[in-house]
Amino acid sequence: MKSLVLFLFLFVVGLWVTEGKRWTQGALRATGLPVTRGGGEEQESAPLANDEDDSEVLDAIDEESDSEDGPVTGIPLFRKKPVDSGNSTRKGKSLGVLKSRTAYKQIRIPCHNCCKGWSSMRGRCTDKNKCTGNPCAAQGTNTNTVGSNTMACNPGFEFSGTTCTDINECTGWPCGVNEVCSNTPGSYTCACSPGYESNGKVCADINECTGNPCGPHETCTNNIGSYMCACNLGFESNGITCIDINECTSWPCGVNEDCTNTPGSYTCACSPGYESKGTFCGDINECTENPCGPHGTCTNNIGSYMCACNLGFESNGITCIAIG
Repeated sequence: MKSLVLFLFLFVVGLWVTEGKRWTQGALRATGLPVTRGGGEEQESAPLANDEDDSEVLDAIDEESDSEDGPVTGIPLFRKKPVDSGNSTRKGKSLGVLKSRTAYKQIRIPCHNCCKGWSSMRGRCTDKNKCTGNPCAAQGTNTNTVGSNTMACNPGFEFSGTTCTDINECTGWPCGVNEVCSNTPGSYTCACSPGYESNGKVCADINECTGNPCGPHETCTNNIGSYMCACNLGFESNGITCIDINECTSWPCGVNEDCTNTPGSYTCACSPGYESKGTFCGDINECTENPCGPHGTCTNNIGSYMCACNLGFESNGITCIAIG
């Protein structure tokens, strides 16, 4: 009688199993069985019964899955006591029974929802190479790790959240006094400022005047980091060079004096009929030298003189001579 009951029970279970892969996978997934991955076949196994000593586990039905997804393997095996009922599935595989009456078989479970850092490929969750495309560009080194990646920026670069960007070292002014900082990719350079040159230790002022940078009639004055050209006295700039100033146009000389312009200067001289009296030009009394001669009378004028010739004589512009 017991043998008949067992036979009927196993027959019904066999029908359930052979009803199709759909029922088997659905029943097993509903149980939340543990699944791990490896290089062999995928397995789902039923949990142990509460009474481990009396639990019975089905031998796995060695049935190929129709799925093209990658394998999920490495299911931990539970202690089991195979029970051969003597029955077979439609494919002729041995069928066992758990005490909880739950059948199990080997199946393949495709993986579609992968964790961050992993990608699905033909149903498998595989490590995604985050370094593909070189996100660090040329300024860093990518190292792909399982489920993640690390980015080491080159010296002079820093991580901006997505890639390595250049650090502008010049913002911290690393150069010395009288030096100019120039940022370069991954580094910086220091150079003497215009008007300075290196003496081997620091940037010192260049005396530009030693090279005579100014033009004619100009005087060079060296300044810190620069120089200045100024027109000499008596010259003025026309925007290009220094030209002579004609001081006589402003009449710098005194009364009874004549002004003569010279390059960069001028001279003053007493006008004709005048002579220097030390601080001014005074009239010359030409009559003291009797310019009219014995036949005329000399009259001195301011800056000049006049001859009045005697009867029978006339002036030739200098003295008196006989008429005729």
